[in-house]
Amino acid sequence: MPRYTYNITTWIDEELEEKALYCEVDYTYHKEEKEVWTESNGDPGTPGYPAYVDIHAIYMPLKDENGNTVGADIMPILHEMDIDLDNIENQILKENE
Repeated sequence: MPRYTYNITTWIDEELEEKALYCEVDYTYHKEEKEVWTESNGDPGTPGYPAYVDIHAIYMPLKDENGNTVGADIMPILHEMDIDLDNIENQILKENE
């Protein structure tokens, strides 16, 4: 499964400054399928579809209770972090063009 590196820019309240948080995104890239009116044998074709990305997980390095760095999947809390998943998908699509 391919990985994409993504930096999340966020504001840290205590410091009142921007900070970039490093993340790795696990995803599947699906290539564009062109529209086909009819197959070579005369069968009906397919409507086609644009390229798209399925994001499976977004890992951010965090410290556990023992101080070890672990990769935590932050997908379940994206909405709380004001992270735009569409933006990440668009960046991955641009990288795969």
